[in-house]
Amino acid sequence: GSAALGVLVDGAGIGSASNAIETQVASLHLTNSGHGDVSIEEADAVTIDSIAQGTSGKVQITTRNGVITVGGSGIAATSGTVSLYAGRAALEVNAAITTTGGDVSLTAEGGDLTLAAGLQAAGGDVRLRSVFGSVLTADSANQWLKAGADYDARLAWLMENGKFAV
Repeated sequence: GSAALGVLVDGAGIGSASNAIETQVASLHLTNSGHGDVSIEEADAVTIDSIAQGTSGKVQITTRNGVITVGGSGIAATSGTVSLYAGRAALEVNAAITTTGGDVSLTAEGGDLTLAAGLQAAGGDVRLRSVFGSVLTADSANQWLKAGADYDARLAWLMENGKFAV
């Protein structure tokens, strides 16, 4: 893999669901302030340092053969779906993934899906899938159901209303 940082800032989308931008970088910093999707297909492993999707477009990050690590400031989206798919590898969530109304779908095709930070899909569904591994909570973040000292009411609502599937 490369040690390069991919920084893309646009107001009209970064790739599309039908035509993702192909990359081979070590990390991504993506900002879309206008309309459109954010869609990346990475050749190998990648760390997401930051994704800010300021519109209702989708966020779709896929690796063909590599781990996806969410780090830095994580992923913040509005009402569009956030979808991460680690092809033939694990997926590690070390920084928050939040939407203000969209779904969150996380898939680790060839390893564990490890949650070490929060997922918030305000009103959307959360889908966690590990094809050849397990869905795990990291020891360092075994309180991911909590917001401060109390259980996160939004996550409790998602679970109680069948919108959280593992």
